[in-house]
Amino acid sequence: MGFSSLVGEGSKFWVQFPIALDKKSDAIEPASRGAADINTGPVKSDTRSPLYVEDNAANIALMEEIILGIPAVKMTTANDGESGIEIAVKSRPDLILLDINLPGIDGIEVFEQLRGHPATRGIPVIAVSAAAMPLEIQKGMEVGFLKYLTKPFNVAEVEDSIRNSLFRDN
Repeated sequence: MGFSSLVGEGSKFWVQFPIALDKKSDAIEPASRGAADINTGPVKSDTRSPLYVEDNAANIALMEEIILGIPAVKMTTANDGESGIEIAVKSRPDLILLDINLPGIDGIEVFEQLRGHPATRGIPVIAVSAAAMPLEIQKGMEVGFLKYLTKPFNVAEVEDSIRNSLFRDN
């Protein structure tokens, strides 16, 4: 969802709705809720594992589609900050994509807790937020996020950010 506006010319509003197709029947299926694993190929020792902490099913479905285009990646999701922290501590993902506006504790608090835990303090974290004002982005970067991506997603930017973060050593 988004908008653009030019003084004297008017405003343009848009909404994008991703859909997921059931590969067996080609029927449209609602996006899944809760924690899930998305496999994008055979699991190998060089497989990367991002964690996406997001409460919006449509955003999860879109991220799943983006991840499908990146080989050797297995994504896990969490739909709130508390479960995101728990999953991150247990599984130690290679990257965390973190929504800022979460139910319960917000993404900034989740980030601070991740930085305060020895198991997760070194994991790169990318903020993902609909809060796209320059001051909000600046605040996110000052907190210490690796990158601050805004919604609606620029798919190429999201994919590049994930690839660069997950495969920066290669």
